[in-house]
Amino acid sequence: PRSTLFPYTTLFRSRMPRNAKYWPMAAPVHLSDDLWRRLCQRAESEGIEVSSLLTACWAAMLHRYTALSEIPIGITTSGRIGPELTESMGPYAQVVPLWQHVNSSWQLSRLAQSYSNNSELASVWQNYFCWSAKSEGVRPFCAFGFAFDSETRSVCFDSIQLRIVAESAVTDRFTLQLQFLQTVSGVIAQLVYDPQIFSAEQATRFARRFELLCSAAPESWSTPIGRLPVITPADRRFLLLRG
Repeated sequence: PRSTLFPYTTLFRSRMPRNAKYWPMAAPVHLSDDLWRRLCQRAESEGIEVSSLLTACWAAMLHRYTALSEIPIGITTSGRIGPELTESMGPYAQVVPLWQHVNSSWQLSRLAQSYSNNSELASVWQNYFCWSAKSEGVRPFCAFGFAFDSETRSVCFDSIQLRIVAESAVTDRFTLQLQFLQTVSGVIAQLVYDPQIFSAEQATRFARRFELLCSAAPESWSTPIGRLPVITPADRRFLLLRG
């Protein structure tokens, strides 16, 4: 089933040529207002950020579909740790690679707490990490990515108020990257993918699987990762037809 539903054997290329073409596409991830509220409430009750809970869900998903026990995720950080950079304009974002051991017998709560602790380390190390300090002609390549940001304020011009309805920025190359933007009215989420590896249909199916796992997460806090739902009814029909 892994090789049928997820072409993971093409993902683990540690380096990519600098001139390799990359035009990422995105598949929307739909998290209802009710689900978003439940995810936020669960994170708050456990004393962690909702971003850590979502990263744990992402790692659990990748673990189930790749069978990797060490999940590498490039965490996008702001790069604005100094007060003089807080309001500055410019591409300061840094991608910090975070490796996390994952075991199918672990409860989701353990993985989320681990990411909560590690996210603090990523924040500390963000200004010490730079992809460019590598060998000639190639650059490191992190297959999986995660980005979470918050809309801190609204923008108004006279009587016109602007709000973000979608994002299209990608700060580094990934095969798959989950992007979240928390707004005053909810969350905007999408799965960014490399169309040279995934088709739009494959990416959309994978987004639906992530939605399924997230829908179970608030009430499955003590459930082993290996028992979380990751196959949609459409996937089951597809596998049955494949024999």
